[in-house]
Amino acid sequence: MKISSINIGVDSISNNQPVTVQWTTTNDGAIAAKPNWQEYIYLSNDAVFNERTDRYAGSLTRTTALNSLSSSSAQQSITVPATLAEGNYYFFVKTDASNSIYESPDETNNISSPSSLVRVVNADLKPTLLTSPNSALSEQEITIQWTIKNDSRAIIQNRSWTDKLYLSSNATFESGTDLLLSSVNNSQLLSKAGEY
Repeated sequence: MKISSINIGVDSISNNQPVTVQWTTTNDGAIAAKPNWQEYIYLSNDAVFNERTDRYAGSLTRTTALNSLSSSSAQQSITVPATLAEGNYYFFVKTDASNSIYESPDETNNISSPSSLVRVVNADLKPTLLTSPNSALSEQEITIQWTIKNDSRAIIQNRSWTDKLYLSSNATFESGTDLLLSSVNNSQLLSKAGEY
């Protein structure tokens, strides 16, 4: 059993976003591979597979037999880990990941070649504009406006975040001592370089 091809279809992704991995499994053995067997998807920061250090990203259970000298294609949508750092990555697929199919002496070729390089780019939210009155009285209600920019090449979708407004006695932000005035929850699609 081996993975004869792997395809991602994109050259860049961002964390916590879905990506579809496609691959083909080939049975080069003399008898059919009987279900059920597992196929695991991994993310690696280099083109050399290492099961101890590469990041498990998802799995698929094969529920149909694969005849001798036959191939079968599959695809699985996975979510890019939310804590994955920016950088270059490769995907790998491992067939018969739980060793449920006896393949001796060919147990060492269950790992795919690396996918094409995929760049992980993550969102970068930055305040770009803040407007407020020059002065205000104690307990006076005032209006404060601000603009936030997604200063990155990543699209933000299916994510929630919070903008917090603080009052400070100086021009340096200090989260431990500055006074929190308000919080605004956000959940929206924000394009590359998009603003709100």
